[in-house]
Amino acid sequence: MGTPNPEVPPTVEAATEQQTKEPDQSPTRPYQHHEEITVTASKTPQTPGDVTQTVRLIDAEEIDHLPMSPNRNLSELVSYQPGVFVSSLSRNDANWGSNGGMGPKYSSYLLEGQPIDAFVDGMSLDPWALERVEVQRGPAAVMYSNYLAMDFAGNQTPLAGITNYVLRDRIDAPLTRLQVGGGSWATVSAQAYHQGRAGDLHYFTGGSLERSDYTDYGAPGSWLNILDDPQYTKVRLYGKGTVFLGREDRSLSLFAHYTGHSGDVGHPNRDFDHSYGTLNAAYRDQIAAGMDIQMRAGARLYDRRWGEDRYPKSLAPREHDRVEQAVFPIDVTLG
Repeated sequence: MGTPNPEVPPTVEAATEQQTKEPDQSPTRPYQHHEEITVTASKTPQTPGDVTQTVRLIDAEEIDHLPMSPNRNLSELVSYQPGVFVSSLSRNDANWGSNGGMGPKYSSYLLEGQPIDAFVDGMSLDPWALERVEVQRGPAAVMYSNYLAMDFAGNQTPLAGITNYVLRDRIDAPLTRLQVGGGSWATVSAQAYHQGRAGDLHYFTGGSLERSDYTDYGAPGSWLNILDDPQYTKVRLYGKGTVFLGREDRSLSLFAHYTGHSGDVGHPNRDFDHSYGTLNAAYRDQIAAGMDIQMRAGARLYDRRWGEDRYPKSLAPREHDRVEQAVFPIDVTLG
């Protein structure tokens, strides 16, 4: 098999050959068993010979080299995959693209096998925390639900496929990353990440802060017309700890993430204050020869609040609206 084109993410089989013949000794690359390449096709680690569906792998090294746009939306990590069109309108907006010729509501997003909101969490989660991305196309992914992507549109399964974001699990060496930036519309940002290990405990933690104004995007007199400098502030905090309980195949992990997004849209009574929380807990163990058990549970906590005014008739407040959503996915798999 030839060397894969670096511009095209390798298939599962190609990635396996790279790791077997040319093992990466980089201290920052997360540890992986050679045979445990993908967990998406059947929810348990599979060797290439056992995978009957096409699952494309984007590993941590490729993620670091992908030319993500300034929007920094996780959906953009798969924009170079066949059949995927990503259209993220801004760094605080959803992915309005398509998968397999169908809209984003027909493709489910997962975080380590647990569903996440296909519209919100793409702009909320941080790619620095990822070990790899697994993309499975087509209706073979119907074993996963789609209730956090459909927005009550009626389809319960991801007919176009799924995108599974897998977090770092095993840490081989300490690593600290810092990044600061600035730009037009008074934009300032700072981002930090640290990973390490203490005995059998492997962990990472990170966060970011971003503040920006933005331009008037509405015609004079329209509902979208901006009267004053709008602004927003976005804060992200996250961390994960994994404990290996005496063996490589027995582990317990917990991931927690928070994003706060607040500001206004250029009107005195049209403010917003959103918060998004994500929890993932997982336990894995080999209970017999060739038999693994994986138990996963999580929480998805979304709280969106925004104000409305009576513009263009007046700037008087009309109402404050609020939508709260709490989802608790649970999955137990034997394989």
